[in-house]
Amino acid sequence: MYLAPEGFYHNAIGVFKVVENAGSGRRYAKKLTKHEDGSHSWEFAQGAVTRLKVNTKLSQEAAAQFGALYGQCICCLRQLDNEESIALGIGPICLSKYF
Repeated sequence: MYLAPEGFYHNAIGVFKVVENAGSGRRYAKKLTKHEDGSHSWEFAQGAVTRLKVNTKLSQEAAAQFGALYGQCICCLRQLDNEESIALGIGPICLSKYF
């Protein structure tokens, strides 16, 4: 069974984060969900890890669009507080881990 590699993905359904479970080593996907109050969270997306394709991996440019729109890091969803991080759409720690 195909499982998408770890990383961030974007398709017609939304933005997804594929991570590995620390205990079992199995990968699973979370979907980025926007709430009524304007906040965001990553929520488990059952079965999505088998449907995400490598060619839909999120580019750094798409992360920058998210940061410009919401002022949050696309990876950890923390509020970005400097202009460079907002322009990149990702904080410096997450940037070193994921891109």
